[in-house]
Amino acid sequence: MMDKISNYTSMVLHLERQELESSKTGSASPQIYGQLLAIYLLINDLPNAKLLWKRIPKDIKESNSEIQAVWDVGIKISLRQFSSIYSLIDQTQWPSHLNNIMNCIKESTRDRLLTLISKAYTSYEFKDLVLCLGLSETETMEKISKLGWTYEHDNGFVVPTKQDSSNDDAPVPSFDQLMTKLTEYVSFLEN
Repeated sequence: MMDKISNYTSMVLHLERQELESSKTGSASPQIYGQLLAIYLLINDLPNAKLLWKRIPKDIKESNSEIQAVWDVGIKISLRQFSSIYSLIDQTQWPSHLNNIMNCIKESTRDRLLTLISKAYTSYEFKDLVLCLGLSETETMEKISKLGWTYEHDNGFVVPTKQDSSNDDAPVPSFDQLMTKLTEYVSFLEN
């Protein structure tokens, strides 16, 4: 999963540049906006997703239901309505340029949730975990077994094992990288 996310992360700069360049002649294509919005959600960059949503022209939002559907997933993510995220992604017919990204969002959301649970709880009720993951009981049991979690039949709780968090920590950008990005945003807003 991390390989897929890093591949999409590398697309962000390219899509942001396309958006900036196309703003000189009008607005970016709905495909660029849709992909960029979805990738922001995938990499858990909700502030940039919200800013992008605000700058997408109203006519593009209204004429492209998939962009609205991506944003609906973003709303569910920000509200932490996990089971709604999965069902919304599964129920939407995504165009080819968004399908893989949306499936990655679903899986990475589950993975993040499992990581958070393993860090925060010594035990967690199995039926609540099933709801949070949006999986069947059997699929949930398979998922936690792969992680080395144990299920206590007598009380219906799972006991998570601590996961290695070194893989999910994003590298901290340098001051120069942050200033460059800020300069690009200010330049975009001024033009």
